[in-house]
Amino acid sequence: GCVSEDLIMQKILEPILVTIIFVGSYILNYSCFDTCLSDDVEFNYGKHKKRKIYKETHGFWRKFFFIDIRKMVSRWHYVLFIVNFIAFVLQLILINVYVLSGESVFRWLFLICCGVYILSSVPVVFARWALYRGNVVRSRKKYRKNNRK
Repeated sequence: GCVSEDLIMQKILEPILVTIIFVGSYILNYSCFDTCLSDDVEFNYGKHKKRKIYKETHGFWRKFFFIDIRKMVSRWHYVLFIVNFIAFVLQLILINVYVLSGESVFRWLFLICCGVYILSSVPVVFARWALYRGNVVRSRKKYRKNNRK
């Protein structure tokens, strides 16, 4: 009796713990995308436009998926955000299925999703590196004037 109760508790607690860890890491990852996309708006349209849009956006999912600014940001930044989100959801499902079933195919699918998740995060972290000198996003006008070749 005692061994099976421990096994049942392990099968219940492992997926919960894994989910908490993954969601916590995704929150940090999401903040990178939030910063990148809001900087795109600021870079292209100015601080005033960014503030106005954030005040006028209502609804959790509209804000979460950047619905109101998606046409104002770099297309590839937004595509990377969507790819990253899909990879995160698949990762979460696959790791829990793997923990519960132990099937190696789910482990490999999970690892592939991890690769996509990480690869879609890396460019966003370094996207506007040149613009952040002194932690200030440069304006497009000044940036173009100073960086024309």
